[in-house]
Amino acid sequence: MVSESTILGVVYICIITLTAPVHLLIISILIRKQEFRSLTAYRIMVHMSICECSLMVGHFLGGVMSILHVTFRGHLDKIGGCFVNASWIGIVFFTFLLSLNRLMTFLEIKISARLERRVFNALLLSVWLMFCAVFAIHLFPEFAIWYDLTKNGYRFGKGSVAKVNEDIEHNVIFSLLIAEFLLCLATVATIVLRRNAYSTRFKLSSGELKLFVQSIIIFTYLSVIRCAWHFGQFVQLSDACIVARDLATQAVGLLNPLLYLTFNRLALMHAARIRWSFRSIRKHVLATFRFHDRIFVNVVVATSK
Repeated sequence: MVSESTILGVVYICIITLTAPVHLLIISILIRKQEFRSLTAYRIMVHMSICECSLMVGHFLGGVMSILHVTFRGHLDKIGGCFVNASWIGIVFFTFLLSLNRLMTFLEIKISARLERRVFNALLLSVWLMFCAVFAIHLFPEFAIWYDLTKNGYRFGKGSVAKVNEDIEHNVIFSLLIAEFLLCLATVATIVLRRNAYSTRFKLSSGELKLFVQSIIIFTYLSVIRCAWHFGQFVQLSDACIVARDLATQAVGLLNPLLYLTFNRLALMHAARIRWSFRSIRKHVLATFRFHDRIFVNVVVATSK
């Protein structure tokens, strides 16, 4: 009889297997197309998507361990835990930068594009340095993350040092989420005030507004998941709630691609064009194989005569 752990492991891997190609497709579009590459908000989203891919690596390893019911002597879950925890720190920081960029855009702060690029490039680099630092810290035995096969999820280790590290990471993540909430409120207030003060001159770009809505959805989704994990320790959750929470956590990597394709018609057109190109290539490759098969059959028939 197949256990619940095995079923969840298969579901986790299926979610990640379906999500990863879409993620890579969106990243390739945002990097290759000049209309996206020149905007700071989309550059932040590219970095966030890369961080979400690293999160999926950790959850993929967790799915493998759930299926096999083994943690490979603590080595595989340690690496998976490094990916998961470092990615969460990175994703929340990138979401904060996205909210900050939205506020600066609606405030119409007059800075040169070159200066804005330098400032945000420095901030993006600092986030990745923090990602690497968190990843390296969790490689040490005192700070290692282990995979709980009974709960199908990563857990902090036992001991006072691990507890302090857990509290620090939780506080950092929640502090950033609160800061993002305040930035979103400030952005809404800015839009309303400028709309009332400059009703004739103030024009709200639909593209900028869509990016702001995306940042709100990302912030809300991440906040709900973190609250479910944090407060779930103190509340007795049903098995259905635990499974729903775990599946929602696995689907974090699917959020950004869905938002890109939902809110950006241009990205959707590029994705459809690439999909059509792959389909055409596949069609030509299959036709070539069939042509060579017919030639081979004719040669065999001719030689047999």
